[in-house]
Amino acid sequence: MTARTREFAQVGVEILGKSGVQGDIEAVLLAIEALRAAGLTDFLIDIGHIDFFYGILSGLGLTEPETADLKRCIGLKDAFGTEALLSDKKMPEENRRAFKSLSALYGGAEALDEAERLAFNPTMRSAVGRLREIVGALKSVGYEQYVSVDFGLLKDGYYSGFVMRGLAKNLGVSILDGGRYDFLGDVFGKPHEAVGFAIGVKRLLIALEKQGSAQKPPPCDYAYINLDGFSADEFERIDNLRKEGKRMVKLYSSNEEQLRAYCTMNKIKAALVFNGAKVKEINL
Repeated sequence: MTARTREFAQVGVEILGKSGVQGDIEAVLLAIEALRAAGLTDFLIDIGHIDFFYGILSGLGLTEPETADLKRCIGLKDAFGTEALLSDKKMPEENRRAFKSLSALYGGAEALDEAERLAFNPTMRSAVGRLREIVGALKSVGYEQYVSVDFGLLKDGYYSGFVMRGLAKNLGVSILDGGRYDFLGDVFGKPHEAVGFAIGVKRLLIALEKQGSAQKPPPCDYAYINLDGFSADEFERIDNLRKEGKRMVKLYSSNEEQLRAYCTMNKIKAALVFNGAKVKEINL
């Protein structure tokens, strides 16, 4: 099973409205709780803030293509590529030093301390402060082992500040992506601050499989067939059983013998055969 597909299912969270850093903290907490609840144990949430990069960039006059190339190299942790792009650019030494440091500026408290030393304007210092507050909140609840700061995490598109990415062991792609997108609502005529994330369902399942803890769903309580295809009696009976919390599976184009074989193979202890207004219950 491959982790890269053209179409993919996602599940996630969006916090709409003015939430500030508390919304960022909540988004990271929810992401950690979601992955833990799914059974994943060996994962890491990278968090960053793109304003640190734009603080370095401010006033340098780089073109959009030059900025895109620089972001790409930094995002790939390509220190040599970053240095090559900067080699013919005139800029203050503090900007050059900060750009060259971004590829390696990740980790724990030491990364925040180094970023603070490199920060030379309010935009950069504000980004460091925001991430420090998030890390402090996670540490206070014992979740610091799930989080790593990455100042080279530079997402394109509509992200507007805090960004995050979830990584699982032995999987070469992210299983979770998100961040703050305060200006996306403007595009649709509904201005709203917002922060959130999405988990790639297939990628999460692959990560669980590689971890060796992918859980099989519990067996169904009933399997059933309808020899007439469908009937109102079937709908009513099955609906009532589902309301009782029973797990149901319908087999199509099957006869009673095939139904029994399916139940035996899948350890299902009861079956129903609908035939017009009649229903036959089978206990196995």
